[in-house]
Amino acid sequence: MALSIGVSSAWKSVSAVSIGVSGVWKGVTQMWIGVGGAWKALLTLVDLGATRSSQKTSISPTDARTGYRINSSGTHEDGVGTASVSYTDATTWLLSGAAGDYEVRATVTSGSTPSSGTIDTWMACSTTRTWENIITGLGEIESVLLIEVRLASSTVLSSMTVTLTSLVEA
Repeated sequence: MALSIGVSSAWKSVSAVSIGVSGVWKGVTQMWIGVGGAWKALLTLVDLGATRSSQKTSISPTDARTGYRINSSGTHEDGVGTASVSYTDATTWLLSGAAGDYEVRATVTSGSTPSSGTIDTWMACSTTRTWENIITGLGEIESVLLIEVRLASSTVLSSMTVTLTSLVEA
């Protein structure tokens, strides 16, 4: 959600909001407003969006690989492949500020632990973080992950579910 402010008879987009706390300027990542007895988001600087799903089916002996990554550039994407994962469909998660101000965590909510990627640990978004499923023989591996982003050592600002399914058939 974008926030605009009227300046000299023109609307200007707000890219960052700060508030003075004990003599120090702190970045604001969310703003809320009361509307009709309910709280509504006025400004959100981090938005992972809807759920994402990657599925790759291969015929043996070819590998099947699926992945999801959150990039230090402020985008995130999913991908599929055989010898390696080819990432596509990059969308922006960081609406304002620097990726290094945020942390990401992946938690397995069902299925298997991914073949690669750190689970259940908050990690700085200043480095691209990747989770992949790789199956090299007949079978299937599926991981359903809860991806959460927060301001470093603060509360979760956005979350989404990612499903990675890799299948090798005969």
